[in-house]
Amino acid sequence: GFLWRAESRNNGQTWTDAWQTDIPNPTSLASLVRLPDGRIALVHNANGGVVGEAAARDPMSVWISDDELDIWYIKADVIHATPGPGFSGNLSYPVAQILDGKLTFGYDHNRRQMRFVEVDVPPPRS
Repeated sequence: GFLWRAESRNNGQTWTDAWQTDIPNPTSLASLVRLPDGRIALVHNANGGVVGEAAARDPMSVWISDDELDIWYIKADVIHATPGPGFSGNLSYPVAQILDGKLTFGYDHNRRQMRFVEVDVPPPRS
């Protein structure tokens, strides 16, 4: 129902105990990437919110933090599945990266296709 977080201050040699965040998650992979300007982007399915229960993997969302993950001041649904007969609408397993200075990610579309997306991210807050 939620993402969990742990931190390392020595390049991954040791970690804090993990704690549950308030970020909803339907038991699907999430992807974090640092943007060229220093902000952090989270690409994930922003559904869930009930411990121990899965939820729809639609839509695919991008959240942006400029304070090292304390507050997500941008929360945008960027891709919605278009359900139809025999289509479950799963958008899963995003893998984010910076390509030519832009936020990009690949994701699994309904367990049949891999798709690639480039996202326009608003400039930093002033």
